[in-house]
Amino acid sequence: MPPTILVAAWVTDTTKALVISQVILSFVLPVPLITLVLFTGSRSVMGRSANSRAVSALAIGGTAFVLSLNVLLLVRLALPQ
Repeated sequence: MPPTILVAAWVTDTTKALVISQVILSFVLPVPLITLVLFTGSRSVMGRSANSRAVSALAIGGTAFVLSLNVLLLVRLALPQ
């Protein structure tokens, strides 16, 4: 059963279901981001089409930004209000 159906069945408020699904997606997103940065920057995988250092640096920066937002979210959830 797809996760969106599970969330939709678990939460009756559609806005809350949307927020929960986006939080889940935000934690899954770094996995393909890191994989794409590694593969597209690798000359052995991509050959002549590999990313330049500048593009790889931007991709690493974007991935680090997403990861830092996820860490910030976890810290805010873990600390008492």
